[in-house]
Amino acid sequence: MAGGMKIQMSLLGASDLKNFLSGQVKQKRVEVGRAVKDVTVKWQMEAKLRVPVDTGFLRNSILREDGLDSQGFYGAVGSNAKYATFTEFGNQYIADGAVEALGTGPDVTDAQAVKVWPAKQAKIGNANVGKDGRLREATGKFATGTQTRTQMPWLRTSFNAIREWAINRIAKAVKFER
Repeated sequence: MAGGMKIQMSLLGASDLKNFLSGQVKQKRVEVGRAVKDVTVKWQMEAKLRVPVDTGFLRNSILREDGLDSQGFYGAVGSNAKYATFTEFGNQYIADGAVEALGTGPDVTDAQAVKVWPAKQAKIGNANVGKDGRLREATGKFATGTQTRTQMPWLRTSFNAIREWAINRIAKAVKFER
């Protein structure tokens, strides 16, 4: 530096710091991967509680996948059953179009979901939907059996039911402790 001043600094232990940070990043990668898996497992369980059941094929076809690719961590829950899309998004014939009327947006809640439709009503008999979204007998007691919790849509509502827990779980995994 012509006519100026030069200040030089060196950091002792820089390689130790680099190794420490590298280990922290690896540990966080493991923790976040575990958190994403926890979220997909819980989401899958919630979906299986809500999906309409007749033969059990659709419920048994609900799969989960999680991992790390070039875009980052991912988690997915869905079904490969051909009719899964219809029970999630509806059409003009399913529940008289009530499911289709909810649209395709992600923010459908349990309260908005269609809980009773003609085919289901025939299976569960005389039950009513309470304010909490659960089916109740005419006497007010909770209806029982596999058909009582099912609803359409089932996949979006199942994620929305665990959304806050999922956000907190992943945030906890990402957080660095001092």
